[in-house]
Amino acid sequence: IDVRDDNLEMFYASLAPLNSQGGNDLFVAWRTSATTPWSLANAANMGKYINTTGNEDDPTITADGLELYWASPARPEGGSGTASIYRVTRPSTSSAWSTIVTYVKELDSTFQDHSPSISPDGLSMIFSSTRVGTGSDLYMATRPGIGTSFSVPVPVKELNSVGGWDHNGQWSGDGFSYYYTQNATNDIWRADRILPMCLFSAN
Repeated sequence: IDVRDDNLEMFYASLAPLNSQGGNDLFVAWRTSATTPWSLANAANMGKYINTTGNEDDPTITADGLELYWASPARPEGGSGTASIYRVTRPSTSSAWSTIVTYVKELDSTFQDHSPSISPDGLSMIFSSTRVGTGSDLYMATRPGIGTSFSVPVPVKELNSVGGWDHNGQWSGDGFSYYYTQNATNDIWRADRILPMCLFSAN
């Protein structure tokens, strides 16, 4: 689950049968104010251009609501039938999403690349990957501006456990904290940073 910065749109994955494309689909819910309750009456399947007959999961949206990322093992562009990360854009929050889905190739490997979380400014991506072969570790990539490619992902060594699954992360609204699940300890952890590119603690 991820919510747009103004709290008016929520993006989530579900097996709900509503206009199902098959498997786990991405859905969007909307409301008119941040204090209005969410409602299934104001929720919709995101449709065939984003969803496939397989599983879509882990949606994450930039604070401005114009870029949506998620993980899927089912799209033909991805690496070797494993989970890969994809992106779709729109020109404004009142516009429809593009029908063109982009495979974020620079983040991909031939292993499971999942749980993407984009920072509010859209310049840092943390995701989880099994590419080392000992559980699933957190990796971070950055880019100089919106619309540019991400750098080569590097492991966030100070946060990764040994042999466990470090995944399902979420940035805080100000971009200075990152929360994630560490299955080695079955705990939720928080990492803080004092500079836009420097994660420095977990507690």
